Amino acid sequence: MNIQKIANKFRNSKWAIRFLGPLWYPVKYKQLKQNYRDNATDTLLHAKSCLENAGLFFWLNFGTLLGAYRENDFIKHDMDIDISLFAKDVETAKEALLQGGFKLFRVFETQGDPTGALLSFIYKGVNLDVYFFVEENNLISCHSFYWQEEDDYRFGGATEASVMKYFFPNSGFTTLLFKEHYFNVPNDIENYLTVLYGPNFMKPVKKFDHLHQCRNITKYSKMDKVGVYTAFE
Repeated sequence: MNIQKIANKFRNSKWAIRFLGPLWYPVKYKQLKQNYRDNATDTLLHAKSCLENAGLFFWLNFGTLLGAYRENDFIKHDMDIDISLFAKDVETAKEALLQGGFKLFRVFETQGDPTGALLSFIYKGVNLDVYFFVEENNLISCHSFYWQEEDDYRFGGATEASVMKYFFPNSGFTTLLFKEHYFNVPNDIENYLTVLYGPNFMKPVKKFDHLHQCRNITKYSKMDKVGVYTAFE
């Protein structure tokens, strides 16, 4: 039995993750990177079709936006696609993507706040992270989530996560030609990316730490906000 089969068989086992992880992760990473290169464009264009056919407005965000603007391509070391919608469209977007063949594999939610959600789908083996924004005066914001040392999220079911919030200037939207199609992007895109990644965003950084390096994050203690993470098979 090869490493891949062993890892799949015992993927929910703590001892397997501890002892087989260092052997398995490099193999898995290489496979995921190749699949991303092969299928990221199809995945993004299919998401665009699903959402626009449902009458939904979405835009490119985070690493996908940065790659589209800076490199006119996906970032070479990226592993997922990031898009955003407004929070009022959570359920409609979820249904549109599911009907289009996307599989929902994880959900983050903020207890007591239905607008605080992050949905992750998979299509052709490529992850699609969908963030949901609300307008707050001259800003737009979305929830995201992170793990603290005591959080144990790897073994299925629902568990707690920590909550953070991104804030961006609300400058409206324009379009950008990417992969031979026009996508919605923030209107003042350079300012948007500067707020997120800093003034040197045009210089590639392979290991950018959003949690500690982003300039527009508020992190919450679990006394203030609690995230709930649910993983699906």
